[in-house]
Amino acid sequence: MEGASLRSQKLISDLLEYSRIGRQQEVVDIDTRELMNDILNDLSLVIEETKADIKIGNLPTIKGHNTDIRLLLQNLITNAIKFTKSGTEPKIGISAIEHDDTYEFIVSDNGIGIDPKFH
Repeated sequence: MEGASLRSQKLISDLLEYSRIGRQQEVVDIDTRELMNDILNDLSLVIEETKADIKIGNLPTIKGHNTDIRLLLQNLITNAIKFTKSGTEPKIGISAIEHDDTYEFIVSDNGIGIDPKFH
């Protein structure tokens, strides 16, 4: 619990920093595997309640803005859990593939999807 509390405090601090006009975020090395583990720990209650099955593949260390990457990954996971057909246990996969000097992150789920008219 203490770890989740400290991460929540850090997220709040990061969000406040992010909201300040004219201030740029620092580009840092982000171990996305470690970040994903923190996110899964923070979401452990909803994961347990929904019996979500989350498989994590190879994830790299990247350069970026930690808060942005955290929010992106956290939103993808929570949306995948939230938008699952009633009575279905969420199945979510997250991995990355290296392409030259970039990474392609792959997030898959068995959710309800997006109506083709909104593609």
